[in-house]
Amino acid sequence: MRRATRMGVLALAGTLGFVVLGIVGFHVLESATWSRAARWILAVVLTFDDGGYEPTGGPLSVLFISIWKLAAWVFWGLLAAALVVPPLLDWWHSSKNGAAVVSWLDTVGMSRVFILVQPVDWEKAESLVQEVHDQFGRRVLVVIVAEDLPDLPPHLLKAGCAYVKGNLRDPKTYRRAGLARASGVFVCARSYQDPAQDARSASLASLVEHERSDVETVVEQVSRGNDDLFDGRDWTVDARVVFDKETLRAIAERVSQIVPRGNSIRLVANTVDEAQAGELHRQLAARSIQIGEGGPKVRVILPANLDETTSDYAVWSELVRAKEEYVVALFLSVLSEGLFRHNPSALCADRIMAKALVEAMRETI
Repeated sequence: MRRATRMGVLALAGTLGFVVLGIVGFHVLESATWSRAARWILAVVLTFDDGGYEPTGGPLSVLFISIWKLAAWVFWGLLAAALVVPPLLDWWHSSKNGAAVVSWLDTVGMSRVFILVQPVDWEKAESLVQEVHDQFGRRVLVVIVAEDLPDLPPHLLKAGCAYVKGNLRDPKTYRRAGLARASGVFVCARSYQDPAQDARSASLASLVEHERSDVETVVEQVSRGNDDLFDGRDWTVDARVVFDKETLRAIAERVSQIVPRGNSIRLVANTVDEAQAGELHRQLAARSIQIGEGGPKVRVILPANLDETTSDYAVWSELVRAKEEYVVALFLSVLSEGLFRHNPSALCADRIMAKALVEAMRETI
């Protein structure tokens, strides 16, 4: 706004200076009265028509009038550029740098609007946007809200996403993101191995629910031990998706597909803690897969660091070196899918979580 005001003041000053210079020049060179000079200059500036006027002040006057008529065209072109181009550039950059404000005009023709709150990176956002389009269709506007992500990547801009950057603890940020017109809000976890992140996710979901209680909220949860955080006294989230539960469910499902039915298995898994190991055992048991000392050996390869997409390289190398007949691996990022395209038993955590989150949203809407 300040930039637009400054440009308007400069444009007005430039216009007045240009007109005054013309009036003075015509008055001096043509020996015309001030009123006549003003009428002729304004006629040329506003209509580009000099009424067929023939200069009488000599060669210098002829040159001045010829240059002035040409300058009038150039001046208006530059003035239009000065007034029109900067706002257009500001609008274009705002769609990428997070300064955008989602208005009703942005939602015209859209069947739904979803807000995606603070994905850990653009890769996470990409997986969710693709899944939303797969399940809800292309006429859906996804507004990504974050505090610290860089500019919106071109492929997400091309996909029709909007980006709003701001303080996630401020209701104004969600208003800028079009919360009043949103069908649902996804609240993402910033870490998959820090249970303390659930407090952050729950507090942001609470803010959204208090701002608009009828919107559907689906939240990524890290630890089942924090279930109580998501049900407040006067608010509640509509659905929760727990990372270990969803990803290890997919792992167990893949194991059930590749291991002959009715067999117990010898399980080798690099789970990070007892909670993750227990969840894996529960998911396998839910598919009638028993873990014992006999039967085929099954290797489950999990990322060592759930918050670093570079862990996918280590998963790939472990998968290549694995000697077991049955191997299932979990990698993190959609951008790593090329590494694993020849390994049908490698599953993408981004894809699994995106599918679970969007399915949960479909069930609540």
